[in-house]
Amino acid sequence: MIIIVDSNVLFSALVKNSLTRKLIYEIDEDLIFPEIVLEELRKYKEELIKKSKLNEEEFGVVLGLILKC
Repeated sequence: MIIIVDSNVLFSALVKNSLTRKLIYEIDEDLIFPEIVLEELRKYKEELIKKSKLNEEEFGVVLGLILKC
């Protein structure tokens, strides 16, 4: 199964270590992030870092795990 992730779900997983983040980490399905979601991520990255209370390196690690890079 392929799951398409919208920006609300991605941002929620980035800002807080929540059930959303845990589910994304543990899911075995293919996750699709549309280009518009990645554009919004670039646009709001600094705001997301502030809200998450992570430093830029930690934010990058979490983002990498979510995107499975």
